[in-house]
Amino acid sequence: MMTLRQFVGSLIPAERRTARQLIEFNGRTYRVTGSVKRPCGHPVPVIDTQWMNDIKWQRDGYEDRLRRPEVYRDNLGEDVPQMLARLRVWLLENDPEAEQWLASVEQ
Repeated sequence: MMTLRQFVGSLIPAERRTARQLIEFNGRTYRVTGSVKRPCGHPVPVIDTQWMNDIKWQRDGYEDRLRRPEVYRDNLGEDVPQMLARLRVWLLENDPEAEQWLASVEQ
């Protein structure tokens, strides 16, 4: 059986290469942040997609648990109140607008 490292290969950060590269995919241009060298020797670019920032990710997770706690409890075995408390602490420590945002979603 192949290990994950053998399958994925090794990550080569872009800083080790001579120049920053850009790649176009589906009509959008992305910055190449590195590459993964597959066991077969073919490099695969790792791109910076900027899907969302950490605050949005944590807010979405918090809000979804408020709306659908049964999904996290029943499918993932998660202690939803404990996770909400952890997310709340993270948001209060990292999101400058957390208090106002939390008040609006916890109504």
